Amino acid sequence: MGNVLAIKEWVSDNVLLFFIIYLAIFLLSIFLVINFSHKKSVASREHAYLSSKYYVLAELTKELFFEYDVRNDVFEASKGFATIFNIEKSLLNFSKALVEANLLNILQIIQKIIQEKKEYLNNEFVYLDAESDKITKYTLTATALYDPSGKPITVLGKLANIQGIVEKKSNDSLTGLLNRSMFEETVETLHGKHHPECLLFFDLDNLKEVNDNFGHSTGDEFILLLAKALNNNFKKNAVIGRFGGDEFIVFGYGQPYAFFRTAVLNVLEDMTVGLIKNDKMIRTTVSIGGRFTELTIPYKDMFESADSALYRIKYSSKNNYFIVK
Repeated sequence: MGNVLAIKEWVSDNVLLFFIIYLAIFLLSIFLVINFSHKKSVASREHAYLSSKYYVLAELTKELFFEYDVRNDVFEASKGFATIFNIEKSLLNFSKALVEANLLNILQIIQKIIQEKKEYLNNEFVYLDAESDKITKYTLTATALYDPSGKPITVLGKLANIQGIVEKKSNDSLTGLLNRSMFEETVETLHGKHHPECLLFFDLDNLKEVNDNFGHSTGDEFILLLAKALNNNFKKNAVIGRFGGDEFIVFGYGQPYAFFRTAVLNVLEDMTVGLIKNDKMIRTTVSIGGRFTELTIPYKDMFESADSALYRIKYSSKNNYFIVK
């Protein structure tokens, strides 16, 4: 209490000096705020300038660059990157946007770089364009920049197209669908990342009899008919392949069981159309077996379960389906 009174007395006796000290502190505070704001503004302008140079370079070289601002949770992409993957050049809710764009691989790498504090070089991944069904192979190289305390400031990355659109040898020559090896390679990048999942086998019934009685060209028409039915009924979140001969396979994800059941019933219905040959209507049916799961189970187990379900139908009723849940 005595100290407080002493201070009050000193202020009363030295009003002018107190005012000068107070004013000096006030002006110093304003100076520090203005100086800090100025430095921040300069830094922002420098960052914007460097970013503009960075993106101009990206456009000139047609490279696929991206930058993730860790502090502000903003994902920036070069024009080429945004165009190819059909996303905005600047994303605020970048995690959701990358998942929706089927770029979960990039999101996982960014998260690993931030958590593990190491760079990733030439990580291969396969990108499936859900709308066009085109598949492209890329390598992803990314690293982070850190502040003096070791906290990540930004993650910089680059994609390199190492194959372009997959060559025709990766597609079935008759139907244009993926062949077995490319189907399995594509599914490997998707399996376990988008639940639920469903693996379906489709097998044309009695195709050998059609080939023997009407020729292989007629058999090919039925193969194309089934390929068309699959493309029509599995337009989204699905990978479609031909395993050879009369067998096809579909890996679907992110859809409920009711969706797959409806799609399967539609395929069965589509295959009742038949073909007219020599003034005679001929038809072939399709047997379908599948494995549906809302959990992550090994792809090998899904494959064997769906295969068993197919042969349960194939050697009983045919022209039907059975999906293990």
